[in-house]
This record gives sequence, structure tokens and C-alpha cells, in this order.
Amino acid sequence: MANPLDDNITYISLQNLKVSLTDMSVTNSNDGAQTQLRIKEVELLKYLCQRYPNVALRTDIAENVWANTYASEFTINQTVNSLRSKLFNQGKALIITVPKRGYKLGVKPEFHTCAPPTPELSAPAPEVKKKTKPDTTSKASSQKVKSTAIKLSKPVFALVSILTSLLVVLGIGLIQQDDFEAMRINETYILFSPTDNELKLINETLQSTHYDYIDKVSATIYGCKEDKQCINITP
Repeated sequence: MANPLDDNITYISLQNLKVSLTDMSVTNSNDGAQTQLRIKEVELLKYLCQRYPNVALRTDIAENVWANTYASEFTINQTVNSLRSKLFNQGKALIITVPKRGYKLGVKPEFHTCAPPTPELSAPAPEVKKKTKPDTTSKASSQKVKSTAIKLSKPVFALVSILTSLLVVLGIGLIQQDDFEAMRINETYILFSPTDNELKLINETLQSTHYDYIDKVSATIYGCKEDKQCINITP
């Protein structure tokens, strides 16, 4: 059982990253770069911190981060990957996948009750400009090579344009996420293989209501929106 975080904690340190729990921002103390987290990403990170150094099982993540609602495997995968991407190039090192179990934090978190420090950045060195004689020979050669490259790439661009147009007209694609394949209808992901009757129901539902993804648990079909709230759409 994970212990809840103290309500007085204002930010969490993960090595050089400072995660603010007040404005849900991540700051890289090395260069001052920032990213912005969503609510579920913050809740997921807080739960991983609570579980450290233990593994947070997928079932426990679903029950604690998505309490009183439904979270599919696809939802959890999407949230984990989105959180990793906002931890700069340290995402996979900080959030480790434990195959067939869940995830764990890769470093010991440090909890703070004061405001996060403002990174001090050194001023950039003045740019030194050098005057050089223009090389007309190199410029002419470069233009010739560029012209040749453009001529050679035109058939490739034409082929890409045709394929892109076909995909837009069809409006149906496939996406692979963490070894999980999902069908897509326009902007909605279908996370199971629907029967003809189920596909008819989905199409009728999407005519009046937009969902980010639709999933099926047992015999019940759920339509889920960006905030991960799912609604039973089974007639």
C-alpha cells in the first residue's frame, strides 16, 4: 500500500528535474527548459514516487490514478509515454518498464515544501564575426548539387502526395503503441476488433458524439474522452 504524499509538498526533485505540484511544470535545472504536465501525468508521477523503490503494478496504477473510473491498457500506455516525453531525454531512465508487471521510478525522489529554485543561467559568449572572401566556385557547385537533388526528389514527393491523399480519403489507419495495435476511425481509436453490429453502433455513436478512443470490457463498450472519463455506449 503506497503512502500518500504530504499535502505541504510543493515540488519533487528527480536528479536535475524539478516537478512543481502547484503549476504542474517540469523544469530542467541545467538549462531552465520547461514542459507542462497534465493532471493524470502528475498523478501518475506522484503514485510512482509513493511506490518507490517498489514496482507500481498496472492494476494498482489503474485503481489509484483512475479511481472510480475505467482505464484501459492503451490509456495507461499513452499516459506513461506522454509523461516520459515531458521529462526531456531522461524519461525512459526515470520511468522504467517492468515487463508484465508495471513501472517503477529509476531514481530516489526528493520532496520539498518550499518554492523550487530558479535556475541561474550563464550569459552566452559574444559572437565573433569573421569576414571571409566569398567562394564563388563552392557556391556554384552547391547550387548545382541542390538543383540536381530537387529534380531527383520530385518523383518521390509526388508518390508521397498520392499516398497521403489516399490516407486522408480513407480516414482509417492503424497505430501501434507499446505492442498494442488500435484501429482508427477519423480521430477516434478503436481498441478492440469490433463485429459488424458493433462497428455499426460505433459509427452511429460517432456521428453525434466525439470520443478519443472506444474500448470494450467483457460485453460492455465504452467511449472515452481526453480526460480519460469513459461512458457506457452499449444499447
